[in-house]
Amino acid sequence: MIIVYTHICGDCCEPLRFLFCFHVPLFFFLSRMFFKMYDSGLEFLRRKVNTILLPFIGMYVVSYAFYFAKKALIGSIQNFTWLDFFNGDQMFNIPLWFLLSLFWMQAIFYVLNKVVKSPLGLCFCVLLLGATGYMGALQGWPNILFIMATLSCLPWFYLGYVLKPLLLEKPMSRKQLTSGVLLLGIGLILAFYPPTPPRLLFFNNTITAGNGLEIYACSTSIVLGVILILKHSPSSVILCWFGLNSMIILVTHMLLTQVVYPIANAIGFVGNLAMYVSFVVITLAMIGIVPLFNKYLPFLIGKKEILSRKAVDSILFQLNPINKKV
Repeated sequence: MIIVYTHICGDCCEPLRFLFCFHVPLFFFLSRMFFKMYDSGLEFLRRKVNTILLPFIGMYVVSYAFYFAKKALIGSIQNFTWLDFFNGDQMFNIPLWFLLSLFWMQAIFYVLNKVVKSPLGLCFCVLLLGATGYMGALQGWPNILFIMATLSCLPWFYLGYVLKPLLLEKPMSRKQLTSGVLLLGIGLILAFYPPTPPRLLFFNNTITAGNGLEIYACSTSIVLGVILILKHSPSSVILCWFGLNSMIILVTHMLLTQVVYPIANAIGFVGNLAMYVSFVVITLAMIGIVPLFNKYLPFLIGKKEILSRKAVDSILFQLNPINKKV
């Protein structure tokens, strides 16, 4: 829900702008903690196509169909095209970039993990790719297919890989909790001490404030602090529910904003208040939207396979020249 808040109300409250420093790093950090390697590259690709790429394509088509229908009916000052995903600059229903970037990120990490056997070598490769992404943000290199944004976020994905044994497998301790509080404090100091919070505008890979050291140190400190503190917090049914259905919330909340925000304005809410009302309404609306997607549209959220193993085997059989001759 942090991402939902920042997308809808991110500019409403200056003190809370620090959320922009870490909401994307937290997403990729957690994604790697629950990432699974496969012995077969083909099986890995099939799984990621089903769970990430096809949901991206499906929701992209739905989103742009909605945009063009809205533009035809009531007009729009926005100007989007079907090829926005390729340019990596702006996109209607912008949260979808997370899915495309996560697909590339998992593919890159899978290849690196298979090719680079040394832990030190893997770390070096990740840092090198991350530095490439950072330089792209600094120099304004093209962010085609969100590849540059993917590279700049890769270090946080890798960090989830390195710290998974510590955070998930080791038992809780007071030392971990103390470390979490200290790290969160350091991150907040780095977020509030500069004139503006150090921010990498992740989706189009441009630096909006701070330098590389500030951006990565601030984000990493807050992410680790939050994770360590939450590890020692009582489990929450509500938080677990949001976590299990995070993809549904991710791909739908900005579409809902296109409907809810104008209605909030029309009935008398203006400015920041309209934003806050929209956030509350959209959050509550998820109670009905989540079951709807889970029951009727599971293929749009990666919970139902479209590309089965049998279908892949059949395609490979047909593509094999030897089988064609037979």
